[in-house]
Amino acid sequence: MRKSLISAERLSDAKAIKCLFQHGKRVEGIWTRLVFLANGKELNRVLVTVKKGFKSAVARNRQKRVVREIYRLNKEMLKAGFDIALVVKKEQTDYHILAQEVILLFRHAGMWSSL
Repeated sequence: MRKSLISAERLSDAKAIKCLFQHGKRVEGIWTRLVFLANGKELNRVLVTVKKGFKSAVARNRQKRVVREIYRLNKEMLKAGFDIALVVKKEQTDYHILAQEVILLFRHAGMWSSL
């Protein structure tokens, strides 16, 4: 499986995003929230976003880049066929803490496959 995040793996359709947030299941963490919904496709589509309240665009974009990288490095361990939204709730988090929490959220959601 490719490690890069191709455009087909990005969730950008407004209709699909609205459906995901209205009907998707949620798993909460301290720093992030995972919203997921089965999409009936052979691959996962991911959206990384942040809550309101970040002090600057620099902080907001950095957190999005970090979470996107965590997803990219671990996507081969996830079950396929989901639309996924990772919502960053707080800023200034250590990479390793954030990575542990995102993996834990995927495990709680039942999306982590044990190969």
